[in-house]
Amino acid sequence: MMILLAASSRVQALPTLPHFSYVVTSPVTPNNTYFYNPMAFHQFVEEILPVDLTLLFALVFFIIAFFGYLFYRYKRARRARTTLILEIGNDENSLQFF
Repeated sequence: MMILLAASSRVQALPTLPHFSYVVTSPVTPNNTYFYNPMAFHQFVEEILPVDLTLLFALVFFIIAFFGYLFYRYKRARRARTTLILEIGNDENSLQFF
């Protein structure tokens, strides 16, 4: 790559080296450290929802999700089936069998 750049007729050297500057900043300290402490967050959630109520909600959610998954599998298997319809008849009368 450098050889290609050096071989180009339009390449010119810089008159001086570029000067890069940066600004040093101080770290930002958050004002509210309540939610950064895991135990404080746990105690906050425990005050709102007791443990037994949380377990009940989790159990109900998993039961609904399980039956929803079974229903999804049933609908997907039903959609993949092939159905045959037998029709016997003439111009006037016909019978269909599924």
